[in-house]
Amino acid sequence: MDPQIAMTDTTTLRPRETPGPKLLSVVVPVYNEEDVLEEFERRTREALESLNQVYELVLVNDGSSDGTLAVILRLRQANP
Repeated sequence: MDPQIAMTDTTTLRPRETPGPKLLSVVVPVYNEEDVLEEFERRTREALESLNQVYELVLVNDGSSDGTLAVILRLRQANP
């Protein structure tokens, strides 16, 4: 193992000590999903909101050749 990569300080592995809600991040790679992405986002948002949890939905365009990126940008504008 590369000595520069080795972890020597395990204190960084302790849970966060500051109070407050934790953020749930849902990261979804999307590829040519223009036709279904809005419905997916709506259903996923409904499910996440039912958890009563602070969340973010991160949609990652994985090189789509259709209008997926435009849909992502539209969804981001509507739900910052």
